[in-house]
Amino acid sequence: SWQAFALLLGVVACFLARAEARFDRIGVAEGLSQATILCAHHGPAGFVWFCTQEGLNRFDGHRFRVFRRSEQTGLGDSLIYGLVDAPDGGFWVATGYRGLFHFDPILERFRPIPLFDGPQTFRIQDLLVDDAGAVWIATENVGLWRLDASTERAENIWSGADVLKLLQDRSGTLWIGTFDKGL
Repeated sequence: SWQAFALLLGVVACFLARAEARFDRIGVAEGLSQATILCAHHGPAGFVWFCTQEGLNRFDGHRFRVFRRSEQTGLGDSLIYGLVDAPDGGFWVATGYRGLFHFDPILERFRPIPLFDGPQTFRIQDLLVDDAGAVWIATENVGLWRLDASTERAENIWSGADVLKLLQDRSGTLWIGTFDKGL
């Protein structure tokens, strides 16, 4: 009868509600490059990526592959603050001291994406890909930038600001959180 089914469903729900969460710790001993995680991202190829102070870590469920600053990979900095998907299946990578990079998953190489002429020695604090596919880049003291993903040309939207966080809401409004200028 439906009453017996409802009772059984209630018992199962109570049992599941009391089940304890299980946590596994994964650290440096398991291959992670560094224990401070600055971002985590589940990529389109199924890998989980972790940003740390000592490189970008790709986890396949069993092992880590660590990408650090090197001429071999093209990554210009080991301090990684964030990453977002690029339309080609790669990533835009935010670094702590060397600006923006693009990761090509087929070649497993990075290349710098200059926002302006001159040294790219600034921190990217957040990245966002908006509904139109533009990449928004929040920087420390270099302002807010918008990158056209197809041409890789950047435009300075708000010069000199210390932009910390970016969010696009359901209506398409871009919210910009700053260090000392509010929203």
